Amino acid sequence: MEQLDLTALKRKIFIKASINELYKMFATQKGLETWFLASAVNTASNGNARKADDFAQTGDEYAWQWNNYDGVEKGKVVFANGTNEIHFGFAGGLVKVILTEHPKGAVLVDLSQTIPQDDERKRLELFYGCGCGWTFWLTNLKAYLEHGILLHLKENPYIERYPNYGYDYVTI
Repeated sequence: MEQLDLTALKRKIFIKASINELYKMFATQKGLETWFLASAVNTASNGNARKADDFAQTGDEYAWQWNNYDGVEKGKVVFANGTNEIHFGFAGGLVKVILTEHPKGAVLVDLSQTIPQDDERKRLELFYGCGCGWTFWLTNLKAYLEHGILLHLKENPYIERYPNYGYDYVTI
């Protein structure tokens, strides 16, 4: 077995939805706020916030507010082709989402993330935290698009009682 590479992770999932529908879920404020984030503001290079249904464009900046967590993630859309691929800076690295149509109405969501950290502990925390996070959130997206349900809690009364909540529990 190869040694585990903690500088990158990959998650793949088949979802029965159209590429157009999936791309909207990753590239619009409205889509991201449906299954993933409490707030997802995309700002164009001219400084104006994009409308909730507008696709993020290459060069846009974003500010994401998590559900049940006070932190805000800010970054830049590095590449967006408007149809099936979007890349964005994230947690000091790069996330790429590529959507590929497959038979029987399924689309392969292929998500990869680089983790360029010199600090070994921080790299391990990001690998573990982001790996678990992306697994949950992609499953949440599948549940929503295929079955109309969301698995996450919009408000979480337990989070303050359990300091490792984001790592130990599956309902984020």
